[in-house]
Amino acid sequence: MEKIKESNYVLSTTVQKAFSIIECVAHFQPVTPVAIQKHLKMNKGNIHRLLATLEDLGYVKKIEAGYIITFKMYAMGNTALEAHTILQIAKPYIVQLSEKMRHNISLLVIDRGRVIRLYQAEYPTDLKVLQEKDFIFPLHCSATGKLYLSHLKEEERDSVLANMNLVKKTEFSISDKVKLLEELENIKNQGYATEIKEYSQFMHCLAVPIYDHHNNFIASLSLTSPSFTFPEEDFPKAIQPLLATAKQISRDMGAGVSI
Repeated sequence: MEKIKESNYVLSTTVQKAFSIIECVAHFQPVTPVAIQKHLKMNKGNIHRLLATLEDLGYVKKIEAGYIITFKMYAMGNTALEAHTILQIAKPYIVQLSEKMRHNISLLVIDRGRVIRLYQAEYPTDLKVLQEKDFIFPLHCSATGKLYLSHLKEEERDSVLANMNLVKKTEFSISDKVKLLEELENIKNQGYATEIKEYSQFMHCLAVPIYDHHNNFIASLSLTSPSFTFPEEDFPKAIQPLLATAKQISRDMGAGVSI
């Protein structure tokens, strides 16, 4: 018998019904409200109300033959699949590189305008300065975020920057958009990004790009370490191993030889 998972919370029946409808639409699309009612044995009013909500949010679309799943849902699924795939491919390289360089090496991606750390290989003797909660970072004061911004086309980049609040995390954070644009141009030319006490006054970070089979930026490989164990003068000798590993991961992801 399947064990019932205990919870301290009362589960939301509305959310459960909404996801049941999404799953039904995905399986039978195009599907009418009448057919959904037949499959789910759900109240007709609830079905129409939830379909209207899901359509307004952009997750389903009504066509002549019924409701279908939108590309927004497909994009969410593809993002999760891509993140799982790149982690599988990159993890062995990251562990090996961390042992070789004797520093923490991380895999980071961009999600909804934020930098997300997917995985980190921690070198045993490297001091921990960032807390465990630090796995989400702003774009403007993280090496990966700036690397991502440098890869955007000018129009898209300007649109993103126009909606960004350049909050200073430390006295070294870039809070001026003109200076940030200059930094992004430097990153674009040199092929990697640095983070010098910009997110944490105790940390230095280097980030290099990882590309997919379309040669699009999808993630970064980064070295993060306390500034007193990884001073700026050590940056040059760390760049090449990072770039070489990121290039190998990119090729395993199907990127072209021109990267």
